[in-house]
Amino acid sequence: MAEETAERRRIWEIFPELAKAVRKAHEEVGLYGHHDWPHAFRVGDVARQIGNNEYGRISFIGAFAGAAGLCHNVDRILQKKLNVGRHEAPQEEVVKLLKNWLLKTDFCHPSRPGKDDLYFTEEVPTIINAILEHDGKDSPNDDQILICLKDADRVVNCRPELVMRSAQYYHELPTVDQINFDEDPTANYRNPKTVLKDIMMSSKEWGEENSPFCVRTRLAKKLIWDEKIGIPFFQRYLELLKKSLEMEGLYPWPSDLPSPMPSENPSAA
Repeated sequence: MAEETAERRRIWEIFPELAKAVRKAHEEVGLYGHHDWPHAFRVGDVARQIGNNEYGRISFIGAFAGAAGLCHNVDRILQKKLNVGRHEAPQEEVVKLLKNWLLKTDFCHPSRPGKDDLYFTEEVPTIINAILEHDGKDSPNDDQILICLKDADRVVNCRPELVMRSAQYYHELPTVDQINFDEDPTANYRNPKTVLKDIMMSSKEWGEENSPFCVRTRLAKKLIWDEKIGIPFFQRYLELLKKSLEMEGLYPWPSDLPSPMPSENPSAA
C-alpha cells in the first residue's frame, strides 16, 4: 500500500518547494504558451514514471529525472528574461539558476550539522547535465536520467495540443499544403513550410525507431503510441482534414486551380 501511495504522488508533490520556485520563475518573466510551467510539471511527472518503470523505484532514477523535468524549461526562462535567442542564454547563468532551484530539494545538505555552508549530492551534476543536453539527438552515451528526460519531453510534446503549439510557433506559415499535405520532400524540421508538416514530422520523429530523436524506454514507447492521444491521434487528424477538404471539393486538389502555396514561404517569427 505504501508503494502504491508513493507511486500516485505527482512530481510537484514530491518536490513542492522546487515546483513552487519553477512556477514562480515562469510567471515572473511571463512565459506562457507552448513552454509554460504546466508543461514543465507534466514532463517532470512523466520522467518520474518512466524512470520508475525502466529502472525501478529503488534506484531513485525516477525522482532525479522528475526533478530534471521540472527544471528543464530553464533556458527558455532565461531567454525571455534576457531577451536573447534560446541557445544564447549564458550557460553559467543557466547553471546558476538551476542550482538556486535545487537548493530547495533534498539534493542539498549542510556540510556539517549546524553549519550554514551547503553541498549538493553527487546526483546534481548529472541532473544539470541532463537538463542542458535534453534536446539533443539520442546517443549511446546518454545516462539514465538524460534518457528519461528526453523521452518524457517527447511524450508530452506528442500530445493533441501539439496542433495548437505548432500553429502558435509557426503562425506566419500556411496551415496546410492542400496538394502535398505532409509529403513535401523539400520540407524539413528547420523549414517545415506548413504548420501541418511540422505537426506530422515532429510526431513521427519522436516515435519512429530509425529517428535519432526516437523515444527509447518501454513506458515512453507505450505512451507515445497511445491510440487516443499519441501518434495515432495525428494520423487520424490528417485523415479527417483530407475528408473535410474532399467534402468541399478540394481533395484531391483540382487540376484547374493554381497551387495554394506561396511562391516563397515566409519564415516563422
